[in-house]
Amino acid sequence: MQNTLKPTLIWDFDGTIADTFTPTMSILRQEYERWGDEFHRRHTINQLRSLTITQIVRTIPGGWWKFIYLLYKAKKHLRQTAHQIKPYPGAIYTLRTLHDQDYPMYIVSSNNLETIAHFLHQYHLDDVFLDVITTGGFWRKAKTLRQLIRHEKIDQTNAYYLGDEIRDIQACHRLKLPIISVTYGYNSAEGLKKFTPTHMIKKPTQLLQLLPKLQRQKDSA
Repeated sequence: MQNTLKPTLIWDFDGTIADTFTPTMSILRQEYERWGDEFHRRHTINQLRSLTITQIVRTIPGGWWKFIYLLYKAKKHLRQTAHQIKPYPGAIYTLRTLHDQDYPMYIVSSNNLETIAHFLHQYHLDDVFLDVITTGGFWRKAKTLRQLIRHEKIDQTNAYYLGDEIRDIQACHRLKLPIISVTYGYNSAEGLKKFTPTHMIKKPTQLLQLLPKLQRQKDSA
């Protein structure tokens, strides 16, 4: 008997649906210039996109304490400029199409709930997700995903997390949750590939071809 249930899709927000990468890089450059650091001149964006958070911190003058400060500044900037956050090309179309095709979808993100809600309302996506859950911390994604899966009784064998960072892959590996990594966000394809995501896509619309293909493979197994 074929499994006709649509897989549950759990989305990250930053770097996956919304392009918060561009404004984040802008505020970080401003901070480095204000502090007089040459960090942003010595390390290209492409170099940093292939690294884990820990590896990036090792390159920052000031280490973890400065990383935490910069993270705070970036999140504050995103809250204040939430109305300027843009979706990635094809993201809105992909989300609306998947919703119309009855895929159950959630968001699990370390961003601020108010920022996410503003974005969803601005782009008429309020009805697309069953729930939006924030992790309440930068390193709590695995715990939050586990709680969501238990609370909503999600079948992990028929679910995928959509994320753009190496730490998303690490969190999903801990839970044995399949992950579809997107290569257009914070971490590059090169960096993501080293941590063996289940699947990778280069743009949101590729998901519309990938999901039916995965379903056909599962049905024929």
